[in-house]
Amino acid sequence: MPVVAFDENYDAPMSAFVGCDGAYGIALAVKHLCEYNHKRIAFFGGSPGALVSVERKRSFITAMRDEGREVLPELIAESNFSQNFAPSIIPDFVACGATAIVCASDLLASYAVAELERLGLRIPRDISVVGFDNVPLSEEIDPPLTTVDQNLVEIGKSTFFLFERLLEGVSISKMQFKPKLIVRGSTAPVK
Repeated sequence: MPVVAFDENYDAPMSAFVGCDGAYGIALAVKHLCEYNHKRIAFFGGSPGALVSVERKRSFITAMRDEGREVLPELIAESNFSQNFAPSIIPDFVACGATAIVCASDLLASYAVAELERLGLRIPRDISVVGFDNVPLSEEIDPPLTTVDQNLVEIGKSTFFLFERLLEGVSISKMQFKPKLIVRGSTAPVK
């Protein structure tokens, strides 16, 4: 049976991967924050065992180094994508002087924003936040979330295309889209 996996590797003869270039997307987010002169940038990651989490965390570390920024272990934390661990993570980021947070998903970013507001911080005046996915939630957050758009519509269409090719016996391993950064109100120059 052919399988097309989204953001996960599936090791089978008739399988393919479809997703976006997460490393490029995280690099866009870090570069954007560095252009705003942020130096103490935190990373709020998702489920440690998930392929996208591993890739996004590794990409964050690489992008920070590429931008000449110090990677501080106390500014890197992982939780999971479906539960709100922000109350146990975000206060530590703030205590360690983070001026910006790159989140591995828009849902994590929404948790971070809610916790920052609970702590009395204003976004982006006091701290900037960037998400990843560009799901509808990203525009509903106040202020609207700067996020990495992985073009989910095209990924969805391509999933069906890949599945049809696999059914025809065409061997395909991977299709990856290049994301883009959508700048909205949750990021600003460091004060």
